[in-house]
Amino acid sequence: MYKYLSFIYPRTLEEYFVFRLLYILLTRKFNRMPFTLFKHSTISYPMNPIKIIAGTFILLLPFTRILSSTPDSIALIDKIYQENIASTRLVCPLVQYEWPIWVLNEPSSVMQLEFDDLDGGDKYYEYSILHCTSDWSAPSGIDFSEYSDGYLLTEIENFDYSFNTKINYTHYTVHWDASNAPWTKSGNYLIIVWDVTGDEKVLAFTKRMLVVDPVVLPVVEHSLPLKTGQQRTHQGLQVSLDLSDLTLRRPREYIHLSIYQNMRWDLCLPNLKYQSYIGSVLYFNGPDQIVFPGLKEFRSLDMRSLKWRTRDVFSLENGEETYSLILEKNRPRTYKEYVNDRDRNGTYFPENFDYRNQPNLRLDYADVLFTLQTHELEGKKIYVTGGYWGWRTGDKTELHYDASRSAYFLQTRIKQGYYDYMYVVVDIKTGQKNLIALEGSSANTDNDYQVCVYYRDPGENYDQLIGIVNYRFLFGETPFYKSGVRLKVGK
Repeated sequence: MYKYLSFIYPRTLEEYFVFRLLYILLTRKFNRMPFTLFKHSTISYPMNPIKIIAGTFILLLPFTRILSSTPDSIALIDKIYQENIASTRLVCPLVQYEWPIWVLNEPSSVMQLEFDDLDGGDKYYEYSILHCTSDWSAPSGIDFSEYSDGYLLTEIENFDYSFNTKINYTHYTVHWDASNAPWTKSGNYLIIVWDVTGDEKVLAFTKRMLVVDPVVLPVVEHSLPLKTGQQRTHQGLQVSLDLSDLTLRRPREYIHLSIYQNMRWDLCLPNLKYQSYIGSVLYFNGPDQIVFPGLKEFRSLDMRSLKWRTRDVFSLENGEETYSLILEKNRPRTYKEYVNDRDRNGTYFPENFDYRNQPNLRLDYADVLFTLQTHELEGKKIYVTGGYWGWRTGDKTELHYDASRSAYFLQTRIKQGYYDYMYVVVDIKTGQKNLIALEGSSANTDNDYQVCVYYRDPGENYDQLIGIVNYRFLFGETPFYKSGVRLKVGK
């Protein structure tokens, strides 16, 4: 089409400017194109600057949404930006706890994104992907076309309406498999979802995920922390990495680790370098180099049924407009003995025990009241956190103190399902989080650790994720896939 634009006979000067500018943008031949002001010297062009600007804007309007999708100011975290968006999930059903981890060149790899729009009705959403550095500090220094063979913006076409729920919503889903996955390189990715219903593109929410191209598997062992007082409260690891089968340039210099506890984005040790090596084996075993607080098993909220109470629910009310749940009172566990309650290590999943034949669209929302019975903490704020909230702290998860009842309270709206959560204390002045103040910590806690191996090739400008292993602290390495198959290594 652009070939014919250069032969269009303009009637006015502003039309000429618009068509020539559009031709330049479409062909990208900036150096080869003569930008002659007058195409036909025998014709007089009446000039109207307003028409030139307006015409250029109208013709280039379709391009502005694409160009403005460059997310320079977007926080590279799991975050919801719009009040009407709820229950965002990015999961890989084949992976333990459905962590958002994609394996390149694996035919069975699948990933699913889903979220609810509490406004209901029909809206238009699009998503884009962004490659990030291994520590999530910035976007990678590579172009979109280098890490994706998809579109800059892709429309989300699959949606359904809730059925017979008190809170009406529209449920959107995106399903990726080996045939339509847009990412082509390993590393850290941010999924960015936009609301494009109106004239302006509005940021809806973001979700993190990992893409691994497994060519190496780290060997993980637990170790005893050296600091006094941490042997009973913290968990230490040491990692070795055999590079004998790899042909990497200067691996000792460009390989580093990031280690997560329970795939928590807020509990990670990034950019870990090796401390020693023997031959082709790198050892990450420095004194207290890899130490995490053991914490306690997560508190649970089972609201898979809105017809009967579970052990976590004190009262359940079926109101005209919504369900209301008051949870059993929580108390600090700082000095309580460790109890091995089975949990899901901070994850959450929607599930419906009331209507098993229609599990997804019959999931309702309920107003849930959290109660933490404790004295007021001066200069501190208390939040509830977990995978459902993206491990963030904010206004929607803050508990407020009621002096008359000597307790902190939070009422929030949550979708029917099963949730793991904890309480976290944040210093008002410094913003520093304290995960132990209300929950305590034990070296016996059953935690999972995800050890990620990154390599930054000297000739490439991005961090490759070349290996990952899941290590269960009390039981050793555990299967990566739910099927029990160990993650294969090799191209």
